[in-house]
Amino acid sequence: MPGIPDGAITTADLYRKLESIADTVIRMEERVRVLPDFEARLRLLERFRFTLLGAAAGVGALSGVVSALLTARH
Repeated sequence: MPGIPDGAITTADLYRKLESIADTVIRMEERVRVLPDFEARLRLLERFRFTLLGAAAGVGALSGVVSALLTARH
């Protein structure tokens, strides 16, 4: 990918992003667990899913770029 210089995204960057997503999911689970109303839980989860989907897509794209960069070097 010409727009990203070699070494700009590392596996450590990907790992930190995955940790961030995992922390977000844990916090979300804790918030949902304390809601007494089933409908309130569903509304909260529906709002959250798009954030999670976006983050997962971003990590997937980053891992593809890193994979391509690592493959190109060898």
